[in-house]
Amino acid sequence: DVLIRQIQLGMETASQILSPTELDEIRWLISDDHIYRFLLTQVIGFVHIWLDYLAFRDEVGFYVGRTDLGGLSVSSVLLQFLCSLIIFLYLCDAGGTSYLILGSVGSGVLVQGWKATKVLQPKLHWGARWPMVTFRDVSQLSDTEVKSKGYDRIATNYLGLILYPLCFGSALYARNHYTYKSY
Repeated sequence: DVLIRQIQLGMETASQILSPTELDEIRWLISDDHIYRFLLTQVIGFVHIWLDYLAFRDEVGFYVGRTDLGGLSVSSVLLQFLCSLIIFLYLCDAGGTSYLILGSVGSGVLVQGWKATKVLQPKLHWGARWPMVTFRDVSQLSDTEVKSKGYDRIATNYLGLILYPLCFGSALYARNHYTYKSY
């Protein structure tokens, strides 16, 4: 009897927050026939959030206090930030995306942005008329960072030979075959 009352209170609270279609979906999931699917979804969601937290903790732990970023590709950090930002904006534009997913991807974008600022070390100062942003001085790189930059340049050139035509072709295909809500 207590369990049924708790479910009723939960549904009343949810009705104030969620739309009627979302409420119907919840009712369908917690019906007797689908309760195992609902529980499995909750367990998978919990495991996903836990693994996302562990990855976040380790990723931040790698960068905190580190001054020498030798072996780390600056362009890959920037491209990861750009890709995660595009995916987040696409999910926001698509509509119907769970807030759990948006929160997870949004926090990933914030972490990627923080990593990009850690790598680039931007500084804001006033020029003659306008504020100027300067980035890390290349002459202050360590030997391992200089070697990493050289390897990064070689890898980027070879990857660009394959990636740029694929991206351009994919963009043309998507432009001609898909419709989007906004640009």
